[in-house]
Amino acid sequence: MKIGIDRGALLAATLLAACQTVSESPATEVDAGEWMTAKAGIYRELALRSLRSGDHDRTRQLLAEAVQFEAGDVHSLELLARLSLASGSLMEAKSYARWWLELEPDSAPALCLNGIIDESLGNLVEAEEFFRRATALDAADPRPLIDLHTFLLNRGREVEATAVRTDARRRFPDRCEVLLDYGAYLESRGRWREALMVFQEARAERPDDLDLAVRVGTAALLGGREEVLVDLERELPPHARLQDPSLVLLLAALRLRGGDDQGVLEELDFLEGTARDDPILWLLRGEILAGRRDLAGAEAAFREALDRDDSLARAHGGLARVHLERGQHDAAGRALEHAVELEPRNAVHRALLAACLVQVGDLDKAREHFEVARSSGAAPDLVRDVERRFPELVSSPPQAGGREHGG
Repeated sequence: MKIGIDRGALLAATLLAACQTVSESPATEVDAGEWMTAKAGIYRELALRSLRSGDHDRTRQLLAEAVQFEAGDVHSLELLARLSLASGSLMEAKSYARWWLELEPDSAPALCLNGIIDESLGNLVEAEEFFRRATALDAADPRPLIDLHTFLLNRGREVEATAVRTDARRRFPDRCEVLLDYGAYLESRGRWREALMVFQEARAERPDDLDLAVRVGTAALLGGREEVLVDLERELPPHARLQDPSLVLLLAALRLRGGDDQGVLEELDFLEGTARDDPILWLLRGEILAGRRDLAGAEAAFREALDRDDSLARAHGGLARVHLERGQHDAAGRALEHAVELEPRNAVHRALLAACLVQVGDLDKAREHFEVARSSGAAPDLVRDVERRFPELVSSPPQAGGREHGG
C-alpha cells in the first residue's frame, strides 16, 4: 500500500513539475499562439470548401469556430456577416459586422455593410450615418456612393439620389452601377420609358453586356418602343441569340406581337447548350403548337417544360388542353387539378376543371370550381362558354325529399 501511495505522489509531482515548466516557458507560449492560428486556418480552409460546395450553413458554423481561435480575423467576420445577412439572420449579421467595425473602424466596406444591415433592420438613421461616414472616408472607393445612392432610392428620395448619382458618374465614369440601380427603381414603378433611357446610357458603356441588353429590350417592349428592340436585335452578335434564353424570349415576344409564330419556333430551334433547358421556352413552344393544333408537338413541349419545372401551372394547364382536344377528360382533369393546386385563383383552369368534372359525373365538385371561376370576374368569355355548354353548373340542385313533400 505504501509503495502505491509513493508512486502516486511521484506521478503527481512529475505532472506538477511539467505544468510549471510549461507555464514558465516563453517558447511554449509562442507555440500555443501558433497553434491557435493554425487551428483557425484549418477552420477557414474547411469553411471555404463548404462555401464552394454551396453549403452556407456549414460555412457559417466553421467560420464561427475560426474567429473563436483568432479574434482578429476580419475576413472571416466579414464573410460571416454577409452570409448571415443573405440567410436572413439579421441580428447575427449585425453582431459580426459590428465586431468587424470595432477591429477596423476606418474601413469603408465595414461601414457600408453595417449600413446595409441596419437598413434591413429598419434602423434608417443609423444606416444613413454609416453610408455617409463611408463616403467621407475613402474618396477613391466608389462603393460607398453606390450604396448611399441605393439607400436613397429605397427611401424614395429621388432628388438626393440624383445628386449622389451625378457625383458618382463624375468621379467614377467607368462605373455604371448607379445607372443600373436607378433603372431598376424606375422599372419597379412602371416607368418603362424612363428606365429604357437609363439602361441605354449604361449600355453605351457596356455594349457587350448581354444582361444589360436584356434590360434594354424588356424596358423597350413594356414601354411600347418596339423599334428599339428591332435595332437591338440587329446589333446583337449571332451567338448571343443562341445562348441566352432571356434574349430569345424578348425576340419571341416581338415576333408574336407581329403574328410571326413560325419565326418564334425557328428562333427556339436555334438555341444551343444549357439555354435549351429553360422551361419557359418549352412552355412557349407548347403554347404556339397548341394554337396550331399540333397536339403531339404541344404535348411533347409541355412535358419537356414540366420535366424541368413541375411547378409551372400553365404547363399543366396546357397539357390539359391537349387532353381536352382529344376527348380525354379524366387525364385533362388530373392535369387541371395540378394547375389549380399551384394557382388557386386562375379562373381559366377552374372553369376548365369544372367542365371536366361535369363530364365524368362529379357535379358537386364541378359547381364548386365553377363558382370560384365565375366570382373571380376573370376569363368571362370562357366562363360564359362553359356555362352555355353545361347549364347544370348554375342550376339549383333538387331539394332532398322534395318529391315526397310535393305529393
